[in-house]
Amino acid sequence: MPCQSTLCRQILVTYNALLQSAAVHSGEIGRQLFLQCNLPEVRTLRACGSSKIDLHDLSEGTALLALRYWLSNAVARDLESSDPLTCIIITGYGKSRKDWDTTDVRQAVLSFFQRLGLKPSPLPENPGRLRLVVTKRNLPVLRCAVGKIVRSA
Repeated sequence: MPCQSTLCRQILVTYNALLQSAAVHSGEIGRQLFLQCNLPEVRTLRACGSSKIDLHDLSEGTALLALRYWLSNAVARDLESSDPLTCIIITGYGKSRKDWDTTDVRQAVLSFFQRLGLKPSPLPENPGRLRLVVTKRNLPVLRCAVGKIVRSA
């Protein structure tokens, strides 16, 4: 269930802003903040199955952390028993982006996949959704290059 209260929405906005910093979202601090966050939206991201993840309403930094967690956990786990695996990444395509907003989650996600050597393709019926087909051959990339985020006890 998404944040309904004004306070909860304000906390989510602050959280997104914090994780937008490259120094935070690409390092251990970002991983720990992502794992310990108790906002409903973030708990939902951590519980995503391998078939789909929705990165709408996230900053680039939060979206990349969520994507890294999802790939190295849910996708890598399910790929062990299902080869190949087709996944959908919902980024939106900027239709509702404000004029002053310079971030682009879709482009950040595409650049991230390019660095990993993975090639998602936009769905023809919805350019705000990307299809990624991975095989067991991709497991080392999903587990290591992505930087597995391990939940602390």
